[in-house]
Amino acid sequence: MTRPRGGISGIGQRRPRITRSWTAAREKVELEGVCRNCGTPNALESAHVIGREHDADFPVRNEDWSPYDVAPDRIIPLCYDCHQGPNGQHSGRLEVLRLLTLPEQIQAVADAGGISRAMQLLSPSANPRIAA
Repeated sequence: MTRPRGGISGIGQRRPRITRSWTAAREKVELEGVCRNCGTPNALESAHVIGREHDADFPVRNEDWSPYDVAPDRIIPLCYDCHQGPNGQHSGRLEVLRLLTLPEQIQAVADAGGISRAMQLLSPSANPRIAA
């Protein structure tokens, strides 16, 4: 019998690594060819609209995807600065909602678990913690 490392608390245990297929998401980014926010064609990244944890779910609009495919409606093309920069999406300062298509908005609401939570995550002005 093997015991998990880290004892009862689970400290020190490794989580299994999730493998994702980015094929369809990267095709979308390459097809658009520019950052949705600033329009630059340079260093485009596939930015998750809500979060990576939802890649394990089936997308709302396309039930034939495998569980770890990154659904294109969960991704938008952003340059490095707009994605990870000090005023970018990861800092919570980028107004992402205005950049989304209707199918992407529908997916975001589903992933967030409701429209109120989606608004908090996608719109800094709707989040008092960031707007203050």
